[in-house]
Amino acid sequence: MNVVAGRVQTEATRKEIFIRSGRTYGTSVLAQFFSDTFVCSCEPSREETGLLVDHVQKVCQGFIGNGLLPRGAIVLGDLMHTEGGILVGQALVEAHKIETSIAKYPRVVVSDDARRFLALRGPSGLFGPTQVRNDPWDGLSYLDLFPTWTPGRRTPYIHDEILDAQAMFEAAVKRDRRDVGPRTGVAGLTVRANRQWMRSYLAEIGREPADDGSVPSPPWHVRRQKSNDA
Repeated sequence: MNVVAGRVQTEATRKEIFIRSGRTYGTSVLAQFFSDTFVCSCEPSREETGLLVDHVQKVCQGFIGNGLLPRGAIVLGDLMHTEGGILVGQALVEAHKIETSIAKYPRVVVSDDARRFLALRGPSGLFGPTQVRNDPWDGLSYLDLFPTWTPGRRTPYIHDEILDAQAMFEAAVKRDRRDVGPRTGVAGLTVRANRQWMRSYLAEIGREPADDGSVPSPPWHVRRQKSNDA
């Protein structure tokens, strides 16, 4: 998958930047793909959780840009997760139940226990505060896939990322309609509902104000220069 390959390369580059600057780049974050499932785990510490959440956000951003609709859950609990691919534990069972039975729409639902834990990270985490949004329709908490550094405001770089995601998502939907054609029946209704949920989410966060630039982006974030050239 191109999304996964690109994310692996980004992580390698960022890890090198951290090492050169003398900072630790996580010790316990593990990620694994199988079938259409992505599992990421870490030790319950502020720094490790910041890395895990950032990893999940970036993978989901890549999926959205390719017209794919990520759905999942973040939970707090026991999990045996080894580099050799062993996955077993209550946390996996709980996350699977939330993803398949509760999430419904393309969002990463955050359990109550996990939300309390994430809230304890405070504003000094490696990647800024993790924003957990609340869905007004059903009251569920879900992960904001485009992080804020200043609560309620995003850096210009992240704001550009949102605009790019909107354009890329709509382009991917058009390609799908051209190549696959309109879906009908239950499948068609499901696809329509999920795509509309994602459109509404991207539009909502796209309308939120961008930071004035006083909060610096991470060193690997370089804002693109706008051009008026045709």
